[in-house]
Amino acid sequence: MLFYFRTCVKRKYKHIKQGFSLIEMMIVIAIVVTMAMMSFPSLLNIKQHADTTLLQTQLIHAVQLARVTVRSRQVGVSICHSSDLQQCDNGQHGLLVFLDNTASGVLKQRVDILAAISLPVFPGQLFWRSYPKYRHYLHFEPERFITADNGMFWYCEAHARFPRFALAVSNTGMTRLLLPNRDGLIVDSHQKRIICD
Repeated sequence: MLFYFRTCVKRKYKHIKQGFSLIEMMIVIAIVVTMAMMSFPSLLNIKQHADTTLLQTQLIHAVQLARVTVRSRQVGVSICHSSDLQQCDNGQHGLLVFLDNTASGVLKQRVDILAAISLPVFPGQLFWRSYPKYRHYLHFEPERFITADNGMFWYCEAHARFPRFALAVSNTGMTRLLLPNRDGLIVDSHQKRIICD
């Protein structure tokens, strides 16, 4: 009797198909695509924030390396832009931190390079200026911190009018990160707006 019941049950449900229909699969795919499209902008923001943080960290580390080297070795150190990480130029791909006793901003020998820092590839541009003298490099001297350069780095995204962040560097090598205020502006120590130009 028990055997007869099992065979009847097997025969009764034998015609039921296993698997999903085409419509069910299309609905699931539509849901997954919709969720992916909704999350894509936030994923871009997360990546952009991570890249910006990486750039800030690399700039701060370059300045701190220059500062520590000046104090420990008692030699002049400069930081400049580099496209090939071997010489100073107006490239946006990297920074060179190098020994510079002549304060010329010119790398004379490769052995003088303390660090060659490859910057992440961004659609924007990294600007900087040094003062009191405007130069294409930032220079630190061991005994004359008063006459050493102050400087400012700022990063502008492509086609942006105002920077995403700025990094102020004092003549002693201390750094201060500047972020946009409520109006979306970054101002320097003289209360002048920093713009992307």
